[in-house]
Amino acid sequence: MLLNMLVTFLPRGSSTLCRWIYIANICVGFLLMVDAECIFILRTIAVWEQKRRFVVFKIINVIVILLPIVVCFFQYIVPSMGECSIPGGIIYLDTKARSSVIVVYCLLAFGEFELLALVLYRAFESHGGWKIENRLMRGLMRHNLLYFSCSFCFSLGVILATIFLPFSVIHMIAETQVVALSLLVTRMHTDFWSSDRVSSGNDGVDLTLSAFMAATPDVVFSEDASRPSPNNA
Repeated sequence: MLLNMLVTFLPRGSSTLCRWIYIANICVGFLLMVDAECIFILRTIAVWEQKRRFVVFKIINVIVILLPIVVCFFQYIVPSMGECSIPGGIIYLDTKARSSVIVVYCLLAFGEFELLALVLYRAFESHGGWKIENRLMRGLMRHNLLYFSCSFCFSLGVILATIFLPFSVIHMIAETQVVALSLLVTRMHTDFWSSDRVSSGNDGVDLTLSAFMAATPDVVFSEDASRPSPNNA
Protein backbone atom coordinates (compact mmCIF):
# COMPACT_ATOMS: atom_id res chain seq x y z
CA MET A 1 0.00 0.00 0.00
CA LEU A 2 2.89 2.34 0.82
CA LEU A 3 4.55 1.67 -2.54
CA ASN A 4 1.32 2.39 -4.36
CA MET A 5 0.91 5.64 -2.45
CA LEU A 6 4.45 6.68 -3.43
CA VAL A 7 3.69 6.23 -7.13
CA THR A 8 0.38 8.06 -6.79
CA PHE A 9 1.21 10.98 -4.52
CA LEU A 10 4.89 11.84 -5.01
CA PRO A 11 5.08 15.30 -6.62
CA ARG A 12 7.53 14.12 -9.26
CA GLY A 13 9.99 11.37 -9.98
CA SER A 14 11.97 9.81 -12.77
CA SER A 15 10.77 6.95 -14.94
CA THR A 16 13.53 4.79 -13.46
CA LEU A 17 12.32 5.43 -9.90
CA CYS A 18 8.76 4.64 -10.95
CA ARG A 19 9.83 1.34 -12.50
CA TRP A 20 11.86 0.34 -9.43
CA ILE A 21 8.89 1.08 -7.17
CA TYR A 22 6.72 -1.18 -9.34
CA ILE A 23 9.34 -3.94 -9.26
CA ALA A 24 9.56 -3.66 -5.47
CA ASN A 25 5.77 -3.70 -5.31
CA ILE A 26 5.64 -6.91 -7.35
CA CYS A 27 8.27 -8.56 -5.11
CA VAL A 28 6.51 -7.59 -1.87
CA GLY A 29 3.11 -8.72 -3.20
CA PHE A 30 4.60 -11.98 -4.45
CA LEU A 31 6.20 -12.71 -1.07
CA LEU A 32 2.95 -11.96 0.77
CA MET A 33 1.01 -14.35 -1.47
CA VAL A 34 3.67 -17.05 -1.06
CA ASP A 35 3.54 -16.65 2.73
CA ALA A 36 -0.24 -17.02 2.70
CA GLU A 37 -0.04 -20.10 0.49
CA CYS A 38 2.67 -21.62 2.70
CA ILE A 39 0.30 -21.61 5.68
CA PHE A 40 -2.16 -23.76 3.72
CA ILE A 41 0.63 -25.95 2.35
CA LEU A 42 1.85 -26.68 5.90
CA ARG A 43 -1.71 -27.39 7.01
CA THR A 44 -2.15 -29.81 4.11
CA ILE A 45 1.09 -31.60 5.01
CA ALA A 46 -0.12 -31.89 8.61
CA VAL A 47 -3.48 -33.29 7.48
CA TRP A 48 -1.58 -35.93 5.53
CA GLU A 49 0.33 -36.73 8.75
CA GLN A 50 3.67 -35.56 7.31
CA LYS A 51 4.07 -38.65 5.16
CA ARG A 52 7.47 -38.54 3.49
CA ARG A 53 6.19 -39.26 -0.01
CA PHE A 54 3.55 -36.58 0.28
CA VAL A 55 6.03 -34.01 1.59
CA VAL A 56 8.40 -34.72 -1.31
CA PHE A 57 5.48 -34.49 -3.75
CA LYS A 58 4.38 -31.11 -2.35
CA ILE A 59 7.90 -29.66 -2.44
CA ILE A 60 8.32 -30.67 -6.08
CA ASN A 61 4.81 -29.49 -6.87
CA VAL A 62 5.41 -26.05 -5.31
CA ILE A 63 8.66 -25.63 -7.26
CA VAL A 64 6.95 -26.61 -10.52
CA ILE A 65 4.24 -23.97 -9.96
CA LEU A 66 6.48 -21.20 -8.60
CA LEU A 67 9.19 -21.32 -11.26
CA PRO A 68 6.91 -20.39 -14.20
CA ILE A 69 5.33 -17.62 -12.10
CA VAL A 70 8.73 -16.10 -11.29
CA VAL A 71 9.84 -16.39 -14.93
CA CYS A 72 6.64 -14.76 -16.17
CA PHE A 73 6.97 -11.87 -13.72
CA PHE A 74 10.61 -11.00 -14.26
CA GLN A 75 11.22 -12.27 -17.80
CA TYR A 76 8.07 -11.02 -19.52
CA ILE A 77 5.90 -8.74 -17.37
CA VAL A 78 8.47 -6.34 -15.88
CA PRO A 79 10.50 -5.78 -19.11
CA SER A 80 7.26 -5.28 -21.09
CA MET A 81 5.84 -2.52 -18.90
CA GLY A 82 4.99 0.62 -20.81
CA GLU A 83 5.86 4.18 -19.88
CA CYS A 84 6.10 4.72 -16.12
CA SER A 85 5.65 8.14 -14.55
CA ILE A 86 5.28 9.64 -11.05
CA PRO A 87 2.56 10.52 -10.26
CA GLY A 88 0.62 8.11 -12.41
CA GLY A 89 2.27 4.73 -12.81
CA ILE A 90 2.37 2.20 -15.61
CA ILE A 91 0.18 3.16 -18.56
CA TYR A 92 -0.04 -0.11 -20.46
CA LEU A 93 1.21 -3.68 -20.91
CA ASP A 94 1.97 -5.22 -24.28
CA THR A 95 0.40 -8.42 -25.55
CA LYS A 96 3.19 -10.69 -24.27
CA ALA A 97 2.95 -9.22 -20.77
CA ARG A 98 -0.83 -9.59 -20.72
CA SER A 99 -0.52 -13.24 -21.74
CA SER A 100 2.01 -13.75 -18.93
CA VAL A 101 -0.37 -12.20 -16.38
CA ILE A 102 -3.07 -14.67 -17.46
CA VAL A 103 -0.62 -17.58 -17.11
CA VAL A 104 0.46 -16.43 -13.62
CA TYR A 105 -3.07 -16.19 -12.26
CA CYS A 106 -4.15 -19.46 -13.87
CA LEU A 107 -1.23 -21.20 -12.14
CA LEU A 108 -2.13 -19.50 -8.86
CA ALA A 109 -5.75 -20.66 -9.12
CA PHE A 110 -4.63 -24.18 -10.03
CA GLY A 111 -2.28 -24.40 -7.03
CA GLU A 112 -5.00 -23.27 -4.61
CA PHE A 113 -7.53 -25.68 -6.11
CA GLU A 114 -5.03 -28.51 -5.71
CA LEU A 115 -4.56 -27.70 -2.01
CA LEU A 116 -8.31 -27.63 -1.50
CA ALA A 117 -8.75 -30.95 -3.32
CA LEU A 118 -6.03 -32.63 -1.25
CA VAL A 119 -7.58 -31.49 2.04
CA LEU A 120 -11.10 -32.55 0.97
CA TYR A 121 -9.85 -35.95 -0.24
CA ARG A 122 -8.00 -36.58 3.00
CA ALA A 123 -11.01 -35.49 5.06
CA PHE A 124 -13.38 -37.85 3.25
CA GLU A 125 -10.85 -40.68 3.30
CA SER A 126 -10.11 -40.38 7.02
CA HIS A 127 -13.50 -39.30 8.34
CA GLY A 128 -15.98 -40.97 6.03
CA GLY A 129 -18.01 -38.54 3.96
CA TRP A 130 -19.46 -35.11 4.62
CA LYS A 131 -20.38 -35.68 8.27
CA ILE A 132 -17.01 -34.92 9.83
CA GLU A 133 -17.06 -34.85 13.62
CA ASN A 134 -13.46 -33.77 14.13
CA ARG A 135 -13.56 -30.06 14.97
CA LEU A 136 -10.08 -29.33 13.63
CA MET A 137 -10.76 -30.96 10.27
CA ARG A 138 -14.04 -29.07 9.90
CA GLY A 139 -12.21 -25.82 10.56
CA LEU A 140 -9.50 -26.63 8.03
CA MET A 141 -12.08 -27.42 5.36
CA ARG A 142 -14.01 -24.20 5.99
CA HIS A 143 -10.84 -22.12 5.81
CA ASN A 144 -9.66 -23.78 2.61
CA LEU A 145 -13.06 -23.34 0.97
CA LEU A 146 -13.31 -19.68 1.97
CA TYR A 147 -9.75 -18.84 0.93
CA PHE A 148 -10.06 -20.64 -2.39
CA SER A 149 -13.39 -18.96 -3.16
CA CYS A 150 -12.04 -15.47 -2.46
CA SER A 151 -8.78 -16.06 -4.30
CA PHE A 152 -10.53 -17.61 -7.30
CA CYS A 153 -12.87 -14.62 -7.60
CA PHE A 154 -9.94 -12.19 -7.49
CA SER A 155 -7.88 -14.25 -9.95
CA LEU A 156 -10.81 -14.48 -12.35
CA GLY A 157 -11.26 -10.72 -12.05
CA VAL A 158 -7.59 -10.13 -12.91
CA ILE A 159 -7.78 -12.48 -15.90
CA LEU A 160 -10.93 -10.83 -17.30
CA ALA A 161 -9.50 -7.36 -16.67
CA THR A 162 -6.31 -8.37 -18.48
CA ILE A 163 -8.32 -9.39 -21.53
CA PHE A 164 -10.77 -6.50 -21.68
CA LEU A 165 -9.61 -3.56 -19.53
CA PRO A 166 -6.61 -1.20 -19.21
CA PHE A 167 -3.65 -1.90 -16.95
CA SER A 168 -4.78 0.46 -14.19
CA VAL A 169 -7.79 -1.77 -13.51
CA ILE A 170 -5.64 -4.91 -13.54
CA HIS A 171 -3.25 -3.32 -11.07
CA MET A 172 -6.06 -2.24 -8.74
CA ILE A 173 -7.64 -5.72 -8.62
CA ALA A 174 -4.27 -7.45 -8.15
CA GLU A 175 -3.24 -5.11 -5.33
CA THR A 176 -6.61 -5.54 -3.62
CA GLN A 177 -6.19 -9.31 -3.86
CA VAL A 178 -2.79 -9.22 -2.13
CA VAL A 179 -4.02 -7.04 0.74
CA ALA A 180 -7.39 -8.80 1.20
CA LEU A 181 -6.00 -12.36 1.13
CA SER A 182 -3.10 -11.48 3.43
CA LEU A 183 -5.50 -10.06 6.01
CA LEU A 184 -7.91 -12.99 5.53
CA VAL A 185 -5.34 -15.74 6.04
CA THR A 186 -3.80 -13.93 9.03
CA ARG A 187 -7.22 -13.60 10.68
CA MET A 188 -8.01 -17.24 9.91
CA HIS A 189 -4.78 -18.50 11.39
CA THR A 190 -4.88 -16.44 14.61
CA ASP A 191 -8.57 -17.10 15.29
CA PHE A 192 -8.16 -20.80 14.55
CA TRP A 193 -5.22 -21.15 16.91
CA SER A 194 -6.86 -19.10 19.67
CA SER A 195 -10.13 -21.05 19.56
CA ASP A 196 -8.25 -24.34 19.60
CA ARG A 197 -6.26 -23.36 22.68
CA VAL A 198 -9.40 -22.24 24.52
CA SER A 199 -11.48 -25.29 23.65
CA SER A 200 -8.73 -27.78 24.46
CA GLY A 201 -7.90 -26.11 27.78
CA ASN A 202 -4.18 -26.34 27.11
CA ASP A 203 -3.00 -22.74 27.26
CA GLY A 204 0.75 -22.53 27.08
CA VAL A 205 1.12 -25.98 25.49
CA ASP A 206 2.45 -26.19 21.94
CA LEU A 207 -0.07 -28.32 20.06
CA THR A 208 0.52 -29.66 16.56
CA LEU A 209 -2.07 -30.25 13.88
CA SER A 210 -1.12 -33.88 13.45
CA ALA A 211 -2.04 -34.56 17.07
CA PHE A 212 -5.69 -33.95 16.24
CA MET A 213 -6.00 -36.05 13.10
CA ALA A 214 -7.60 -39.09 14.77
CA ALA A 215 -11.17 -39.55 13.55
CA THR A 216 -12.79 -39.03 16.93
CA PRO A 217 -15.69 -36.78 17.93
CA ASP A 218 -15.08 -33.50 19.73
CA VAL A 219 -14.76 -33.69 23.48
CA VAL A 220 -17.71 -31.89 25.03
CA PHE A 221 -16.74 -30.04 28.15
CA SER A 222 -18.95 -29.44 31.13
CA GLU A 223 -19.97 -25.94 32.16
CA ASP A 224 -17.05 -25.46 34.52
CA ALA A 225 -14.65 -26.32 31.61
CA SER A 226 -12.42 -28.15 34.05
CA ARG A 227 -13.02 -31.71 32.85
CA PRO A 228 -14.97 -33.68 30.20
CA SER A 229 -18.53 -34.51 30.94
CA PRO A 230 -19.27 -38.14 31.96
CA ASN A 231 -21.01 -38.87 28.66
CA ASN A 232 -17.85 -38.15 26.71
CA ALA A 233 -15.17 -39.23 29.14
